[in-house]
Amino acid sequence: MSRYKTSIIKRGIGVLLALSPFALAIISLFAQSEPFLATISIIAAFLALAFAVLNSWLSFLRPVLWERRHGNIDDYKFVSGLPGVGTFLAILATVTGFGGTAPSTIALIALALDTGSVPWFVFATWRDKSMWDTEEQQQGEQGGDGDAEEAV
Repeated sequence: MSRYKTSIIKRGIGVLLALSPFALAIISLFAQSEPFLATISIIAAFLALAFAVLNSWLSFLRPVLWERRHGNIDDYKFVSGLPGVGTFLAILATVTGFGGTAPSTIALIALALDTGSVPWFVFATWRDKSMWDTEEQQQGEQGGDGDAEEAV
């Protein structure tokens, strides 16, 4: 059984990646400036929201509807949405519409709903020690590839 040592650096990077899109949108929400490209930011925000709805549908509602129709989930084929696209569009909406209430609000909603976004990825994998933490070698284990050199 492997033991893991908590990696503060990896987990810190994960927290920063998860919270930075939210922080950007919240700061934009309270900024007192005129949006730079208001039309582009609104379009990007609604596209981010559309991807959020698609990814949430594929993650939560589609399996439930399948189970209702077929009685079980044995033959269900899981489908992935488009991970990361919604996060990119939400950040684009926030940056181009910095200071605008509508793009920032829509981006926040999209980030919260989008199961394919970076914040959801960090949230979903947080308990996976093999991803975030460093594996400790047990005493008596060999380093490298496990092959011992033989004396000739």
